[in-house]
Amino acid sequence: MIILFLDLPVLLRRFRALFAQKREQLITAPWVLYLACIVGALASLLGIWTTLTQSWNTKLLSNSEWALYVGISALVCLVIGLIGSAYPRLLGSLNEQTEAARENARLYNELRLTYEKLSEVDQLKDAFLTTASHELRTPLTIVQGYLELLGEMQEADLETRQTFLTKARRACDELVLLQANIMDASRVQFDVASLVYTKISLREIAASIIDLFEPLILQQEREVELRIDPDITVWADETRLKQILRNLFANALRYSPEKSPIRITANIEPGKHMARVNVIDYGPGIPPDKQEAIFDKFVRLERDMHGNTRGSGLGLYITQQLVEAMNGKITVKSSGTGAEGSIFSFTVPLKKVQTRPL
Repeated sequence: MIILFLDLPVLLRRFRALFAQKREQLITAPWVLYLACIVGALASLLGIWTTLTQSWNTKLLSNSEWALYVGISALVCLVIGLIGSAYPRLLGSLNEQTEAARENARLYNELRLTYEKLSEVDQLKDAFLTTASHELRTPLTIVQGYLELLGEMQEADLETRQTFLTKARRACDELVLLQANIMDASRVQFDVASLVYTKISLREIAASIIDLFEPLILQQEREVELRIDPDITVWADETRLKQILRNLFANALRYSPEKSPIRITANIEPGKHMARVNVIDYGPGIPPDKQEAIFDKFVRLERDMHGNTRGSGLGLYITQQLVEAMNGKITVKSSGTGAEGSIFSFTVPLKKVQTRPL
């Protein structure tokens, strides 16, 4: 029996060599394992018989004992053969289950990411509906109020009626600006081909924006300084450039205290063929860690969300997209402390350049 088990490792090595083959070969040709089992069994029996007949002159085993050894050898080899033939199928099943588990894990991760994105979109939708409804309600209430006053004050003088109409028109202008921002924010990218480029005087554009907000400037007792050389002309889309300045100037009015000054300046960037426009306010400023986030959709500072300051969270996002569509860049500089305020700067080409899509 000892000799038999000394010979069994040789047989097991043969099985391991077979198992090293491709899985498909093991599954489709199990007879190879049975053949190896039979050959190994015969070799073991031959080794036992040779040892027992040549090592001793006397007969060590009776016929019954010999039959027992032969039976045990055959049984062991048969068991090994059965295990060997079943092993490839078991291995294949385990591999399939492992692959299925990996695929399930991948699908779960994809579903989780999709759910998180949908949740984020849902939160953005709720934020948009909340801010949009609030923003639309305010100017609509103003328009409604002045129209009601006009209807009630039939005997009012022409100047008073004209004042009411002017204020109502300003509220309508604010509605138009909000609607333009919402429509632009809904686009994946701006159609650069739709931009109409012309030579534009920066000072004239900035002056028109100041005139647009004149009633609010007077109401808040603001001093607005316009410091732009009349000779600076840029290559831009006039409507979009007005929208950029309107958004930045509206933010300066909205987020800085009443009676505080606002400055609009511009200079030519040395050697870059670009003009830099600055809108400067003296409000609470923007913390450095929030200065990138404010250019994202629907992002507002925490202090503004809980205050009375209105805003949709779309203006700076739209402004950045428009500036970049016209080959410029927008930045903000602020310490975010005290009343040092903020400086929003954007660049615009001085001459015709190749536009780039967003």
